[in-house]
Amino acid sequence: MKNNARLVEFAGESNTGLLRHSNEDHFLVCQLHGTEMALAVVSDGIGGHSKGEIASMICCRELFHAALELKSDVDAGEFFRRQLLAVNRKLFERNYREARRRPMGCTAVAALFDRDKITVASVGDSRFYKYSVPDGTLTQITRDHRPDEAMLENIAALYHQDKEELRSRLLLNALGTKYAPEVDIFHLDADKDALYLLCSDGLTGQTPDSVISRVLAQPADRVRSVTSGLIREALLHGARDNVTVVCARYK
Repeated sequence: MKNNARLVEFAGESNTGLLRHSNEDHFLVCQLHGTEMALAVVSDGIGGHSKGEIASMICCRELFHAALELKSDVDAGEFFRRQLLAVNRKLFERNYREARRRPMGCTAVAALFDRDKITVASVGDSRFYKYSVPDGTLTQITRDHRPDEAMLENIAALYHQDKEELRSRLLLNALGTKYAPEVDIFHLDADKDALYLLCSDGLTGQTPDSVISRVLAQPADRVRSVTSGLIREALLHGARDNVTVVCARYK
C-alpha cells in the first residue's frame, strides 16, 4: 500500500499588484491521492491579451484533472509535455473559433515532487528556483522564453521602440498563442535542505535576486511567512504586474 503522508509542505499566494485592475494569474498545489507525489503549478495570463485569466485557469484546471489519474511509475516529463500541449491545443482552437484578434494565452511553470526527484516543466517566463539553505545559493532552474540581445536590437531598430521596454513585453513562447509551443523539461534530485520557488514574472520582473534570497533565508520551516514575505517585497518594489508565489519544501 502506498504511503499517502504529505511529502511536501506548500504555501501559495497571489496578489493583483499596484497597477492592474484584475488578477490574471492562477496557481495550484495538491497532494496526489494514493501516491507519494505532489503537484504545484503557477500560470500567468498574458498581459494585454484578452481573457488571460481564463487561459491561466484552464491551464491549472486541466493539469489538476490529468494529475488525478497519475500512477507512481509515471514518466513525469512526458506527462507534462503531453498535458501542456493538450492545454495549448484547447486554447489555440478556442482562439480560432472565436476569431480573437489578441488571442488568450498564458505561461506555465509546473513541478511534480516525488520522494527522490522533482520534474519541472516550463512554457514562457514563469520561473522555478531552488534555494539551497546551507549555503544560501539561489539557482534559477527554468529559462525565460524571451528574445536574446541581438533579436531585441533588431526589433527595436525595425519598429523604432525602446529596447528595454521591449525586453519586458516580448514573449517568444506561451500556451494558446501558437500551434506548437516549446515545452522545457528539467529534472532535479530531491533535497531536504532546500526551498523551491515557483513564481510569475510579477515577482522577478522588479524584485532583485538578492532580495528574493534574503527572504528565502528565513527559517526553512516557515514557508507561509517566506511566501508572504516575497509578495510584500514585490509590492514594495512597485508591483506593476500580478504577483504569484508558491514555496515548497520537503518535510
